[in-house]
Amino acid sequence: MNTKRNALRSLTEGAIMVALAVILSFFPLYQMPLGGDVTFAATLPICIYAYRRGAKSGFLAAFAYSLFQLLLGLKNLSYATSFTSAAAIVLFDYVVAYTLFGITAYFGKLGGDSKRFKSAVMLSLGAFVSCVLRFLSHLVSGSVVWYSLTREWYADDPGHIVFSLSEWGYSFVYNISYMLPETIATVLAAFIIAMFLNFKAPNLRYPSLRKEG
Repeated sequence: MNTKRNALRSLTEGAIMVALAVILSFFPLYQMPLGGDVTFAATLPICIYAYRRGAKSGFLAAFAYSLFQLLLGLKNLSYATSFTSAAAIVLFDYVVAYTLFGITAYFGKLGGDSKRFKSAVMLSLGAFVSCVLRFLSHLVSGSVVWYSLTREWYADDPGHIVFSLSEWGYSFVYNISYMLPETIATVLAAFIIAMFLNFKAPNLRYPSLRKEG
């Protein structure tokens, strides 16, 4: 009975965290002209859930979130010029990019369940690694798909930055311009929240200061 109850609680918690992440993604602080934005740490709920519930649940929630993001960004597939480019957009801009946030679960094993600062550092580190992996995934998509499309769109503007950089160079500059502030916001939010809430404990509370040690 307890096992079923815990499974149901974990599933419910995961659904709530995915929904929260989707809602946060609706309110970007800044949007890039060709896709990508800075949010209120929209992916942090996924990181927290993975950190709290482990790899299996974490990757499942992250994958579900990636599908929601894909549905919200289906219009981007209209820019694909071939099956390969469409597949690259689906995989590297959405499925792979966001499913990788499940990797925060492995930092949950290192965070422990009693030391406040250590837990905050581990959650923050997990969020940081996840954001870096997302950036690398977008980097592939940018160089394989969006670089050539951008050159076509700005063919009448030879002074555009896309004409002075290689595929990888342009993709790096474009994606780092929003992923850097997004990563900073996510990591800082993770650290601050984890200093107050113990995501490895059922009641989300840390032990008293005497017992933290």
